[in-house]
Amino acid sequence: MPQTVKVHVTYDETKRIITHQKGGDVQGLRHLFLQVFSDVLSDRIAPANVTFQRYDDKFADYVELNNDEKLKDDLKIRALTWKPDKQVENSTPSAADSEVKHMYCWPIFFPWIHCEGATISPVLPIGPGQPIYMRPHPVKQFTNYRLWNPVSKQNDGLIRRDPNDIVTCDGSFSGSDTVMETGSISRNLVNLYFKDTAPNKMYALTATTGEGGDIIADPGNPGDKSLWEPLYFWSYTMFRNKWYSTLYLGCDNTGKTTLVTNSSFEYPNPQALFVLNKD
Repeated sequence: MPQTVKVHVTYDETKRIITHQKGGDVQGLRHLFLQVFSDVLSDRIAPANVTFQRYDDKFADYVELNNDEKLKDDLKIRALTWKPDKQVENSTPSAADSEVKHMYCWPIFFPWIHCEGATISPVLPIGPGQPIYMRPHPVKQFTNYRLWNPVSKQNDGLIRRDPNDIVTCDGSFSGSDTVMETGSISRNLVNLYFKDTAPNKMYALTATTGEGGDIIADPGNPGDKSLWEPLYFWSYTMFRNKWYSTLYLGCDNTGKTTLVTNSSFEYPNPQALFVLNKD
């Protein structure tokens, strides 16, 4: 299991804890900051427009963190953001403008995106230290989905609830036991519920014992082990567990559903990738 550090970040009046890979650099933290604080940030903020500062007791003032500085221990910092000024025609674009262009201007592949920065779909980073990718398929609250995994070789490879309330990855599109409904979304965390229509019961998709352990459909009151953070990689969605914060919902080729590691967000573990089919 990869080691992590806790970073206490203050942005304006908002204070949150960000989990970052131990030994990761400040440049990577900027991408993760945009994800964790996405609900309080302007849409047009690129990683190049984020600065972190740490209080230095020696000088009794805040000093800026270098992009290549490694984060080896827990720390407390503040974040500052700024928007790039409009460039004068024929002027040399800044690094920030280039990064914004990478985020917003892909007309060859996405012709509905305007190079000026206006997009139909929101844009979010997918993980610490990684580039920003499109999020054209955000998970919505109170919506029915099926989850398909590319690794499972059993039947249609859909997440399903078996008769013993064990969650497996061997469901079929024709089965009603593969449909889940999302609960309300708060701070980008969501519950996923299987439903029994007759007794009108809800069963929360719940982790049990960490990596390799079973995933169950729990009819009780859901806690942190039942909360999942959707993260996005192109057409795929990943679900990071709140309680086991470095582990992700995943499937193996036998159809077992469990928690798996995902050490690289640029080249993610395929066991942790899901395509969501809206029912």
